[in-house]
Amino acid sequence: MIPNPARLKYSIDFILNRLLVLLFFAILSVYCSREIADLDIWLHLKTGEIIAKSGFVPLNDIFSFTMFGKPWINHEWLFQLLAFLSFRAGGPDGLIFMQNIVMAATFLLLLLFGIRRGHPVFVFVILYLAMLAMAYRFTIRPDIFSLFFLAIYLFILKEYKAQQHVLIWTLPLLQVIWVNMHGFSFLGPVLVLMILTAEFIQRTVPLPREWRDAQKMTAGQIQSLFIVLLLMLAASLINPHGLKGATYPLAVL
Repeated sequence: MIPNPARLKYSIDFILNRLLVLLFFAILSVYCSREIADLDIWLHLKTGEIIAKSGFVPLNDIFSFTMFGKPWINHEWLFQLLAFLSFRAGGPDGLIFMQNIVMAATFLLLLLFGIRRGHPVFVFVILYLAMLAMAYRFTIRPDIFSLFFLAIYLFILKEYKAQQHVLIWTLPLLQVIWVNMHGFSFLGPVLVLMILTAEFIQRTVPLPREWRDAQKMTAGQIQSLFIVLLLMLAASLINPHGLKGATYPLAVL
């Protein structure tokens, strides 16, 4: 029986594309499994241990001699707890495994985001360049969780604009987790605000036809997204420091 050339080509492309994906994640694992060199990890581990044993997040400095007792806005406490639990379970390898899981999930979301929009080889190249740009932050820091949340927000917002996906209502819950994980959580509401602003511009500002006629959200979608934005802002206040914890990153900037 002579094989169908078109079917054979499809099968070969299917296998090669899957091998390309496996190759990318193998390279990613190598980058995420390097020696732990960031000295901040000791602060994170000890604070996580204190939180795990006491059940409370320190609100005042407990480490410094000159600043002891001063107010301490620890906006990374949830990462510290997770890092300590990972270290207690598996030592340094537990921390490296945690980083591998978080970054693999991040790039899996980006892969799902991009694979529908371009050829797998092109997507592989873009993801590889993105990995190189991020690799210097693969140091067991709370930053890696901000990369994950940024990816999942982009994925959910893209799906919402295309399909009115119900996942949009998970953003306030994700915001609660992010605001207790790392200070870059303010980027969540900023992303939603950017999309709402873009929709407003598309409807009111004279633009080239291809921009003006590009896919728009319905009035119902815009209304729901605005409600989600308000809920995200409220969710940002759910942290041990309230308003100060939510605005701390902006104060630092």
